[in-house]
Amino acid sequence: TCPPKVLIYTPSGGFNNQLTCLHMAMYLGRRLNRTVVVPPAARHSSLFQRYVSLPREETMPMYDALDLEYMVEQSGVSILSLNQTLSATIELSLGQTWKSHPDVEYIDFTTNGGFTVHSDSVVTSALSRASISSKTFLVFYGRFFSKKWGKKTAPFRKITRYAPFVREFAERAVAELFGAQPFIALHVRMGDKYRMAKPESRKQIGTSFGALARKLALPSPTPAYVATDGDPKLSVFAEITRGFKLVFFERDLEKRPSLQSYFSRLGAITSSERMRRDLFGQIEQMICTAATRFVGSGSSTFSKTIVALRLNLKHSDPSLAHNLTSSTPPHQVRRSALTTYSGSVIEEYVNLDEFISNFGNRTERAAQRRRNRSPDWAASLPVLDYL
Repeated sequence: TCPPKVLIYTPSGGFNNQLTCLHMAMYLGRRLNRTVVVPPAARHSSLFQRYVSLPREETMPMYDALDLEYMVEQSGVSILSLNQTLSATIELSLGQTWKSHPDVEYIDFTTNGGFTVHSDSVVTSALSRASISSKTFLVFYGRFFSKKWGKKTAPFRKITRYAPFVREFAERAVAELFGAQPFIALHVRMGDKYRMAKPESRKQIGTSFGALARKLALPSPTPAYVATDGDPKLSVFAEITRGFKLVFFERDLEKRPSLQSYFSRLGAITSSERMRRDLFGQIEQMICTAATRFVGSGSSTFSKTIVALRLNLKHSDPSLAHNLTSSTPPHQVRRSALTTYSGSVIEEYVNLDEFISNFGNRTERAAQRRRNRSPDWAASLPVLDYL
């Protein structure tokens, strides 16, 4: 039999950016009737050049992170998940001069920015070339990312489901920390945003998160979980967690004896500390997905993935979706600069960019105008307690 025609792409960024690249590849795979070769998940890398140079120990098969069988079943897109680096796979299959191989359709996005900055006409031209190619290997090589394609990739984003171990770990962590009681979750992105923030604005980051968290808190004392890449000892977190009786971070999970076997299994998946950190981030995303209410970082794909998981519980967390009350309203999505409401969940965002010195007072004034126009939905809309 003839070998299947395949589509190969080069992801980059952190896991959530790599997930977005996968959604785009699945869209193209369906459109072009090609099997999608899924590169391994890798630690955060700047652009594709860094990704393709990572050693194998800094990667792990994407099936360790995602339930690919489920996503194939739901999408009808054929997937081949690699258990070695993309560069090694290509060179072993096609040789070091693979770009000029007669059976390779090579679409070069290495010098002109790829989908991120291309005009629609350039992208359309590339896809037209791809659609008529009869070559076995179709390779999109370069910056494989486009915000323009959000609507087209939405069906694949909707069916995202993490691997069984990730969901099991998160479910056990929620049970260990909160039992059956409602809780609020926050994702506080620090890292580059905190470093770029004006010194006088760093405390305001904590004030903004804390104010939203307390506004969304339930009438009775509400415990909280904080997912962050920052140090919980920083003073900014004291302001965020002020008023909450119980607040948990990753370090609190690490102290729980009943969770040690899960941490051991996590270490067995990858020997890379960076990769373990990334994979634990997905576990934290599922903890946030299970929260009654969620406050996220508006410019973060980590937070945006959480919101997508919460909006599609039927796919992302079927056990949680099963427990939704019968009074769950139809899905409605209402958006402003800072707020999203959708049926059974409320999400609030903190716009971290307004605190960054590079953007200055102009952005702060614009953000304030957006806030002034935004209705206070969180004070008036119902939130279902579905735990």
